[in-house]
Order: sequence, then structure tokens, then C-alpha cells
Amino acid sequence: MAERGRGSSAPERTGFTTEREGMPEGSISTERQGRRFSIDPLRPVRHALSRIVRKTERIENAPNNLFDQIAYLQQIGLKTLDTEGYGLLAVGVGGSYNRNLGHNTRIESYDPETRTIKMSGIELVSPIRTEEKHKHKTRVDFDGIFVPVVREGEGLRMMTATELSAKMKRDEYEAKCKDLEKRLKRETLKIGGPSISIDPIFYHIPYTNLLTEVRGKIAHNTKVLNLFLSTIDVYPGNNGGSDRVLFSLPPAIQEVTAESIAPFAVESQTGTKAYFFSPTAEHLRYLVRGLSKKVKDNKKTGPGSPLYEVSQQFISMMQQADPSYYHANFASWEAFNSMLQGNKYATLAIRRPLYNLFWGTIGEFMAHNRATLKLKDWLT
Repeated sequence: MAERGRGSSAPERTGFTTEREGMPEGSISTERQGRRFSIDPLRPVRHALSRIVRKTERIENAPNNLFDQIAYLQQIGLKTLDTEGYGLLAVGVGGSYNRNLGHNTRIESYDPETRTIKMSGIELVSPIRTEEKHKHKTRVDFDGIFVPVVREGEGLRMMTATELSAKMKRDEYEAKCKDLEKRLKRETLKIGGPSISIDPIFYHIPYTNLLTEVRGKIAHNTKVLNLFLSTIDVYPGNNGGSDRVLFSLPPAIQEVTAESIAPFAVESQTGTKAYFFSPTAEHLRYLVRGLSKKVKDNKKTGPGSPLYEVSQQFISMMQQADPSYYHANFASWEAFNSMLQGNKYATLAIRRPLYNLFWGTIGEFMAHNRATLKLKDWLT
């Protein structure tokens, strides 16, 4: 490295700051070349991380409400529909759907050709949790499930296991889902959007080789949440038949219909389309997602709640065309909930109080990413 000229007055930038620049709290002062300096051991780390955060430039005219932001983020995974013949759709669940509903939300119409539900009264809410009273308000979670889709007519349809396996192996599919989740986490910073947490539907298709299969199964089976939260597993049908779709939280396993987890487009009163599961699937998901509902979920799902009312509107509308619609598609969901909440399986009965303990103590803190928000505040 070239030596500085004798006439240069600029200090060498190696984690030291001069008194003129200010001394960060917790820094160590020292004397160097007759001038007072402070040593900030964390400054190089803070500077590097800060550059990463500040690199994400805000997009001009970006959507500023949760529904439109979800629609914007979903389109990123659908860009490959025309180039590669499929897309990865991040279907919103939980609060990313429920927060868009209000007591004035109504289903106006349904187009079976495009699988589009037109709604009025969609609440264009902020992605910031306005109900929190603490100083550092946190962002709403965009919880979702990656569903590989193809075009069908003017709408989208979930890919079968056979179709997906013709495009890629299982480890490639899961890697694409991880890469897309990382990209969505970067993109949501650019629009001031929700926190991202999206898992794939598990397709039981061949791996590239035995080593990646073993590695993939170990990674999946060692996730702590797999002890408490159910997964959606898709198995290829026998002899070219229909796929088998299972809800699974071993030892509880329940077969459900592919139609019951099919994505729908929801068109708001402004004309924006975002993708979710059916209103009934979004409502019943609170029953089948794990070992028990959180206490706060009762207000979201009970009679009189917007989620409950929209689900009832959807069932009434669908059963006008097919009176057996609910029983054919969702009786199996109720059966799975009975397995989770009952005492048939001893291992589930043991895990249930542990899950309740988690949500009664640190679960809320971890789920709302408060630590992440504080880190970002510190960096910027």
C-alpha cells in the first residue's frame, strides 16, 4: 500500500474515528500521531452491513398497502410462466390474507374460467402492525406457501407431481423456492413491504441422486417446527392417476382433495389481483396448521369475524352450483383437525402443551421479527 504524503491531513480509515467525527458510544479512545482517536471495534461490521441495507433503493410509485404489495411480490415468481412454462406462486395465508378483510368486505362474483373472486370492501391496510403499542412497530408477515403453477385457459392451475418432475428434480425445485424467497426478501425492502416467510409444498418426486436425497431428508426432518406444524405433501398418483395430496404431522396423516388447496385470484375493488387459497381454506387453515390454535386466533375465526363471514359467502356461492362442494373438499380438513386436537396419538398429546408454552412465552416475539427490526434500526 502506498504511503500517504506528509502534507496529507486525512486520517487512515481502519476502524478509527477522529474526535471531530464523533465517538460512538462504547468506543475506546487512544492517542495516535499526537491526535485523539477512538477505536470502534464494531464499526467495520456496522459499515459493511449498513451498505447492504442502503443498497436496496426504494422503487418509485411502489404500492403502499399490504394487498397491492402482496400482488406485486407474487408477480416476481410468475415471470417464468411464459419463458419456462411454469411459475412459483407465493400464495398468501394467515394474516397476509385476513388483514385485508373488514366487516364491509363482500364477494361480488366468481369467474370459474379464471378462478377469480371479485371482492368489494377490501381493506387497503398498512404493512406496519398498527395495533402494537411499543416503540418499535413491526411489519406484518407475508406468510405463504410456494405453489408451482401453469396456465390453464385464462387462469392458473397447480402443477401435478408428474408435470413438475418433468421440469426438474426435487432438490432443484426446493432450491428454486429458497432462491425466490431470498429475492422476495430483498424486493420487499424496496417497497417497504411485509416480512417474508414462505415454505414450499412438498412434492415427493425424484432427487438428483442418493446423496442429495439423504441430505434433503435430514435437513427437513431436523427442523424444529416440523414437530409442531403440519405440511402439505403431494405424491404422484399410481399408474398415471391423480396426485395424492396429504396433510401431515406424523403420526397424523390425512388425504385431502387437490381442489381444496387450489389457489384463487382475489380481485379488489381497485382492480388489483392477488392470489390466496379459497376463503374457506384460509379460514379452516387455522384448524389444520398445527397442534393448536393460538388464543388470539379465536377472534379471527369465530362467527361475526370478517374471515368467517367471507368464508360463509364463498361456501354459499359454490354450493349453488354443487351442493356437495363443502363436504367433498373440506370434511377431510375437519377430520385432520380432530386428529390433531384429540388424544388418539400419544406423541401429539405430549407435543401440544410444548407448542402452547412456546406461543405463551417467546413465540409472539420471534414471529413478529422484533429482533430483526431493531437490527435494521441500528444499521441505518
